[in-house]
Amino acid sequence: MTINKMGTGIAHSKLILIGEHSVVYGQPAIALPVTILKTTVTITSSKYGQYIENNEFRRRLDLMGDEFEGIRQLIMRLLSKFHSSKMPFSLEIDSNIPQGRGLGASASLATAIIRAFMISLMLNFRKKIYSFMPTFQKILLTENLLELMWQL
Repeated sequence: MTINKMGTGIAHSKLILIGEHSVVYGQPAIALPVTILKTTVTITSSKYGQYIENNEFRRRLDLMGDEFEGIRQLIMRLLSKFHSSKMPFSLEIDSNIPQGRGLGASASLATAIIRAFMISLMLNFRKKIYSFMPTFQKILLTENLLELMWQL
């Protein structure tokens, strides 16, 4: 069903050593990245539909249950922002971050999804406009896009 890879986003876990609740009140905390725990999201093009999958399920985006409403809303807003609401895709989630342990599994998932879509949508945008640009402008655009992707 999937045709080719469009974008991949990776985000790591975090561990707050001191001050987990103090950050809610604007106070400092000490946190460390846990790089062996990560979430990887891969977006591939699809002939039709919008699907989310992991090692346990494959579901259409519009039929996701209430427990996935946050993810669904995030994806729908990203697609809407780039005028790509009908874009067919399959989004695969691979994560080894335990949920409900305070390691940032939800934040890691949201970050990986945003990174994957930003790469995917920017590459798609670049392909569309490249055919109309002279070579020197293509080089400048590529440099700007790469700089923006490094900031993600």
